[in-house]
Amino acid sequence: MITIYWGVPDLSNFTGLRHTTPVNLLQHHLKDKNLETIDYNKCPAFRKSLENVYCGMASVPFSISFNEKGLYLKDPTQGDLFSKLVVVRSMQDRIFSWNTRHIFFTDAESLDMTLYAPHMEDNDFTNNTTLVSGVFDIGKWFRPAESTFIVKSGSRTVTINENDPLYYLKFHTEEKIQFKRFICTPEIYSYASLSVQSRKYHPNTATTLDWYYNIFGKHKKFKNLILKKIKENLID
Repeated sequence: MITIYWGVPDLSNFTGLRHTTPVNLLQHHLKDKNLETIDYNKCPAFRKSLENVYCGMASVPFSISFNEKGLYLKDPTQGDLFSKLVVVRSMQDRIFSWNTRHIFFTDAESLDMTLYAPHMEDNDFTNNTTLVSGVFDIGKWFRPAESTFIVKSGSRTVTINENDPLYYLKFHTEEKIQFKRFICTPEIYSYASLSVQSRKYHPNTATTLDWYYNIFGKHKKFKNLILKKIKENLID
């Protein structure tokens, strides 16, 4: 059994406790379906592909639209929510991030986590965007997960409903997983900021993940300190 601690930084936690624990994708996909008619559910290759894959769910309903003039909100009252929920990466290229920034961490020595598009969903978000995927080791690096998406060209409306999957998370282990939520206090988030800020002023525009892991790992007690603070703030 591997324990994965997860939390939402105070600066992103504008919907409070409505953020839900990641949901098992296989259970989510098969929910309310007639299993007798879904032959692929019996396929061991299919079920193996979804092993330890979870859905990161939306905590709030929201909608943005694009036309030939650019971005607009069909509901102008969502302007305040837009400023809290959406990070504009490039308006020209229609690149945005969800400002939820969930943090996942484990006391296991190593555990790769891949974030990728919720391709098994059929909704406005998946049909009108391309999600930028990524992978890093949540046992060797302490930082928020980034959920960055590109709105496809043409006139588009991107709508999410509460509890729609925004992304899938693949945890690369055959062990069972238990999630424990913690309150991500400013102190705990400051440790994540230390990790992220270490990449500044690096002479290369890109580097390897091992470069980051080595920075984190050379401080032998840093991981233990983070885990201690997390465990002091568990709510699950």
